[in-house]
Amino acid sequence: MHLNRRADATAVGGVFFLAMSLLVISLILYSLSTQYDLTISMLEKIEENKPEEIEVTPIYTYMVTKNASIVSYSVTIGSIVDGGSNPLLNASDNDVISIDAVKLVDLDLEYIRVPSSTLLLQDSEFNHDFEYWETQISPSDSGEWSILTYNGGDNASHVIMRSVREKGHGTNSISGYIQQNFTLQSVENMESMTISLRYNASLQGSLGGRGEVKQAYLKVQVYRDGKKVGDETVFNLRHQEPGVVTGWNSWSEDITEYFNKAGDYTLRLFVKLEVKGQHNVTFEVWIDKVELNFTYYEERPPPSEIQAYFTEVYFNITGLENVYNISSRLLAYTNTSILCNIYTRNSSSENWVLKEIEYINEASWFNLSFPGQMIRLLFSSSTPFNVKLDYMEVRAWVLNTSGLYVKVYNKGAPDVRVISVWVNNTRTPSEGVWNRWMLSTETALLPVSYPLEKDKSYVIRVVTSRDVYTSTFRT
Repeated sequence: MHLNRRADATAVGGVFFLAMSLLVISLILYSLSTQYDLTISMLEKIEENKPEEIEVTPIYTYMVTKNASIVSYSVTIGSIVDGGSNPLLNASDNDVISIDAVKLVDLDLEYIRVPSSTLLLQDSEFNHDFEYWETQISPSDSGEWSILTYNGGDNASHVIMRSVREKGHGTNSISGYIQQNFTLQSVENMESMTISLRYNASLQGSLGGRGEVKQAYLKVQVYRDGKKVGDETVFNLRHQEPGVVTGWNSWSEDITEYFNKAGDYTLRLFVKLEVKGQHNVTFEVWIDKVELNFTYYEERPPPSEIQAYFTEVYFNITGLENVYNISSRLLAYTNTSILCNIYTRNSSSENWVLKEIEYINEASWFNLSFPGQMIRLLFSSSTPFNVKLDYMEVRAWVLNTSGLYVKVYNKGAPDVRVISVWVNNTRTPSEGVWNRWMLSTETALLPVSYPLEKDKSYVIRVVTSRDVYTSTFRT
């Protein structure tokens, strides 16, 4: 009897233990499931609360390429040796316009203007440390300037900037520059001022959840008598993820417009790093061969007699509608060195404007590029010459009258869901939703069919799941 009771008790205990075990396991699984649901819900709320920001840009033109069938021409100065059958249509087919220059005048001058140039900056290759350059970093403990070697021994100025933010969503800003001062006594005979340099840049490190590189650039700045008068961007690595290396690049720019007065000038190479949110970022920039080329005219006594020979050709481009910009390329040949003055017609004043002067220094085939619908090419030399015109190509940016692309750039942290795009009062798609998802920093081109007319204003509204973004443009 006692044995049976013990057996019953053991069986009851086993069942109770099994039931309690199942209950504990169920509670653990329920707890894990609840924690998982809470975590997913929290992540969804965090994602929903991230700020959304997009840039909207309309693209309503496209480029067309045409041959010389839309070009009419006339030789206004010169003697046509061979007019060809279909000149300018094809390259290297021996079907050319051949023109001999004509002698117009014997010149008796007191002086002639001769182009000359000089470099205004000293130690452009940084071979004398920073003897001729001033340097600065702000804050002073966030970076430094130095001279480093590359390419087996070439010197370059080098700046390194280090930015760290372990907590918060604020923005760190570091800036620095190297600069050199010089005086420009006169600009009366100035032809041009051109800046050129070589650079290499590196952006390394890491970004936190909301970290973003707002700015990482090199700019050329011009100061006159202590006041900034010019600003040109060489490069900007904004919105880039760390790990970017540009490699060595050459850069040049015509900055004549900033030197319209005599005075004391400063050329500043300005570097800036601006990073938002949690991050640990290093920005390095190498700069070399900084040259400021000042081109001007000198007045010199002329030879006893100057003979002048000229050829002039007039071009008119027709048959293009809704045009914004036209550029043309001409393949030509000369049997000696010549000057070519390129003139375009100003549509508002109807005056001819000198756009460029090309010097062809030997007998050779050469290319000329020029903008505009109406062009005059004036060739000249002190000796007789012949010019052959072989091939002309026209490129034009025209209005897309049937529609446009809406360029959308997601510059915010969260993903963006584009629902629709409105142009004025027309919706795309006409029914339903676009449902176009865009990741952070992604760019999308959204095609929109909508008739466009020249000289009209339009309003674009991009509708996302959170907001509406508006942009206006005029064709």
